[in-house]
Amino acid sequence: MQSRMVKITLESDENILLCAPTGSDKTVVALLTIVREIEKHFMPNGLINIDEFKIVYIASVPSLVHEIAGIFSRRLNSFGLNVADITSVSHSTSEQINEAQLIVCTPETWDLIA
Repeated sequence: MQSRMVKITLESDENILLCAPTGSDKTVVALLTIVREIEKHFMPNGLINIDEFKIVYIASVPSLVHEIAGIFSRRLNSFGLNVADITSVSHSTSEQINEAQLIVCTPETWDLIA
């Protein structure tokens, strides 16, 4: 499935609705779209202007928020991005949210912070 999604995720800004079974690595496709957005903010010196964007990934339950945030943190570490793992049980401050380039949260938490 990922190979069929590469073109649209890395070469387009089109919206995507991806429905696939559990375990089919939909997270990898989401990661490709995140890389696409990061790419837009590279400066001529090779650094990323991290103040120009914020990405929000919504996961259905807190345990999935933690898992996805961990995956994104490991995969995007070399870009120097700050990934905020925010659930309704987290005690995240507005400063942590403001400093993050990538927020992973549940729909209920997003409703509270948006």
